[in-house]
Amino acid sequence: YAWTAAHCILLVIEHIFGIEYDRFENKIFIRPLPVSTGERLSLSGLPLPDGASLDVELRGGNPAVHYKVTGKTALAVEAGYLNDYR
Repeated sequence: YAWTAAHCILLVIEHIFGIEYDRFENKIFIRPLPVSTGERLSLSGLPLPDGASLDVELRGGNPAVHYKVTGKTALAVEAGYLNDYR
């Protein structure tokens, strides 16, 4: 079984950063895995379905998810760490 570039990108976007698009609710969910203290992960310029783009930054030791949508969008964004949704 071989991994393609698409598999690797999907793993990063959906599982590590926890980004999901719900087309029925017209909403983006950001529910990442917790980041270790002292670490920082960022994802920039992720294209959204309506032409806008999304930047996400996760900082270890800080429970907040930082994100910015660039461009005009009608999508709602709901963000929080995966553990917040128990």
